[in-house]
Amino acid sequence: MNQHLILFLSIFTLSTTGNVLMKMGAHGSYDRLIGPFSWLSILGLTFFAGSSVIYAKTLQTLPLYFAYSMLAAQYLLIMLAAWFFLGESITMGKWVGCGFIMLGLFCMNRF
Repeated sequence: MNQHLILFLSIFTLSTTGNVLMKMGAHGSYDRLIGPFSWLSILGLTFFAGSSVIYAKTLQTLPLYFAYSMLAAQYLLIMLAAWFFLGESITMGKWVGCGFIMLGLFCMNRF
């Protein structure tokens, strides 16, 4: 498997997990550790930190415009994770919007 694909999958997984944990920590009845932060929020921040480290590694070998634009694919993953783990709805408008984002990614990196 392509090394860059593995790096992006790692970034997407860590970042999406971080977002879900932050949302769960912000709205759950979990014990607050520091101000508004619960242990789930802090765990989510840890996942974001891991994602940032891998992203920095990715920037060593890829042009910035390509690496940053590929991060837009996270919108689709976060939408699906919010639906699956948090019970958020996915409207037709959200699907269309994600479709445009994916089309934009294709055009931006193809041409």
